[in-house]
Amino acid sequence: MWPVAILIVTGIIPGVLIGYYLRITYLPDPKAFKFFVGCVLLLIAFKLLKETLNGKVAKTAENCSLVDRVEEASIEAKTTRFTFKGTTYSFTTLNLLGLALAVGIIGGVYGIGGGSIIAPFLITFFRLPVYAIAGAVLLGTFASSLAGVAFYSLIPINGAVAAPDWLLGILFGAGGLMGMYLGARAQKYAPERWIKLMLGAVIIIVASQYIFKFFNFF
Repeated sequence: MWPVAILIVTGIIPGVLIGYYLRITYLPDPKAFKFFVGCVLLLIAFKLLKETLNGKVAKTAENCSLVDRVEEASIEAKTTRFTFKGTTYSFTTLNLLGLALAVGIIGGVYGIGGGSIIAPFLITFFRLPVYAIAGAVLLGTFASSLAGVAFYSLIPINGAVAAPDWLLGILFGAGGLMGMYLGARAQKYAPERWIKLMLGAVIIIVASQYIFKFFNFF
């Protein structure tokens, strides 16, 4: 799904740089910023779950076979489109670039790759099928993560760099690699409705953590 992947990477990397600068300069404690992100995620999750429970799934079938492929993918100045399982999907190119930039800024501020935000947006608001965009979102997350590590490790602000905790990062990465391998193997066998329900549940848990911590509930 290279058109979506290219647009995500193009928008998200400069966003991470902006987010890094904002974090170091203006948001040493991004508690309030996380509250805002938590509210946005909560709204996305409720919309995703509502549409899924009401039966508004993507136009593709409920599951996907190993032979299904994205076809006729193209990027133009105004519109990006592709065909998947006989259905053509399209969206405004600048809208995805703007979304990727915003997600990159958020990711740069508080240290996420951005997939947890950009994936539900693509599914809920862009109406793209889960099976087609999963790999592109992971590639965007990978690129933004590499960029974030480089920015935090190499670019000094106010005479210092905020080097990452390498051991903790390696542990996160090892667990993430195993989880992504299992998820990628199982994804095409899982009904899209259940993937969306699981995604919505995970987003609600993450968003609730941000909101509750803002009010010092725990």
